[in-house]
Amino acid sequence: MYKVYTIKRIDKSIANDEIWQTVPEADIEFAPWNQNGYRPKSTAKMFYTEEAFHVLLKSFEKEIKAVYRNMNDPVCKDSCLEFFFCPNPERDRRYMNFEFNPVGTLFLSVGEGRYDRKLLYTNWKEAFCVKTAIRKQTPENNSQPFWSVEFCIPFEFIRSIYGNIEFVSGHKMKGNFYKCGDETKYPHYMCWNNISKSTPDFHVPEFFGELVLE
Repeated sequence: MYKVYTIKRIDKSIANDEIWQTVPEADIEFAPWNQNGYRPKSTAKMFYTEEAFHVLLKSFEKEIKAVYRNMNDPVCKDSCLEFFFCPNPERDRRYMNFEFNPVGTLFLSVGEGRYDRKLLYTNWKEAFCVKTAIRKQTPENNSQPFWSVEFCIPFEFIRSIYGNIEFVSGHKMKGNFYKCGDETKYPHYMCWNNISKSTPDFHVPEFFGELVLE
């Protein structure tokens, strides 16, 4: 059994608070390996335009950790929000994993599973228009009740990896939204679409939900 999230179509190319208020929210609610009772409320929102997907990930995590600063550092050890997605599952089983810590450091790779992944490198903050709710210099002094990361994934970037894909109404993708923190005060692993595995593992495309373009 998998969830279905409908990705809203927006004509405007720039995201703002007013637009995000109209976008449906996906709850990252499942904690299949919850051993310490720690489950910070975490959510995801997503819409698309003619040129890109826009994603907003948010977590109401009080004690955040943000140690890593360089692209493809192991940000899953920090407080971390993630989006894994397979943009063309009918023809290509590879999926990308976008993983961010609270200051916007990105880990990004592509492959069919955990052990055949290729790291991707780019000037990520500009390429994906990364915005964070807290300051990079002093993340531990976050006065807000949450942290968030907002980013876009240009279709041009996706096509450079997968070839031509038409992102039109009705197109179906596969994916999952995650919240984790391997080396935080309270290690935790949460997901939008539930996972039935005995040990923590997000690289399980067989448990991806469905993402449908409006």
